[in-house]
Amino acid sequence: MEEVSPTSVSWRGRLAVGLLVLLTAVVLAGCGDSGSDEDQVADTITGFFENVADGNGQAACARLTDAAVKELSAAAFLLQAPASCQEAVELTTKQLGDEEKQALKSASVQRVTVTGDKATVADNDIQVDL
Repeated sequence: MEEVSPTSVSWRGRLAVGLLVLLTAVVLAGCGDSGSDEDQVADTITGFFENVADGNGQAACARLTDAAVKELSAAAFLLQAPASCQEAVELTTKQLGDEEKQALKSASVQRVTVTGDKATVADNDIQVDL
């Protein structure tokens, strides 16, 4: 079994992926114009993960609500230091190995609950295979 230390890229990458899943489940992203509400939310979340895996902080942050941008920026301190949303995404991407990036790109949303104008996705409804 591989020893995992707080400074290993794998450990930090998995932490980054976990934080992204929790953040996305708690503070949902804005949605597009076509498809069902559930499909729009799922597409926004998976698109966000793809943007993070590619290191495209500008596109990733554009998918988030203002509250989510603040949450992501604040969470960056766990990886290094407080940063803007775009910097936090780029910093997170640097912590990811190829396996974590591929896992984010292939993430799927299993269930979205829409009630009125509010959508919810539980963290266990986001499938990221590591």
